Amino acid sequence: MKKTIVELPNINLIGISIIANNSDKVQNIGTTWGKYLSENISEKIDCKETSGVIYAVYTNYESDFHGDYTFFIGEEVKSLNDAKGDLSTLHIPTSNYIKFTNEGDESVIDIWKNIWQMERENSLGGERSYTADFEIYDSKNNGVVDIYIGIKNNV
Repeated sequence: MKKTIVELPNINLIGISIIANNSDKVQNIGTTWGKYLSENISEKIDCKETSGVIYAVYTNYESDFHGDYTFFIGEEVKSLNDAKGDLSTLHIPTSNYIKFTNEGDESVIDIWKNIWQMERENSLGGERSYTADFEIYDSKNNGVVDIYIGIKNNV
């Protein structure tokens, strides 16, 4: 797993969302992914910044990764005004992140387990902000997934 610190500008997304947590509601994340793919939500999103790039976002944390949060799946757009129908919008402000990239056969859940372990050991590389964390799935990247963990700006 490769790790770097980056600053990203504002990100505007349109997609679908649910309330979830990492204990009893985690299966809802899989169901939401299923809905996004089976209902072809991507085709309902206009004015995409880049086609084929899906964001899976964890935001609006109740506390930390133990509490409820909003799970959002969508794509980056030029304007949130382009949302139509029952689609949700999400604005992620400019922020600092620790970017993790999977290498080899590492699964996304393996990277998350490593992130949680590093957080418990205070070896993450920055204090989590719990503003927005997200995974980026780019259809052109052959299984490479980037996970961004929001960190406080006092790094």
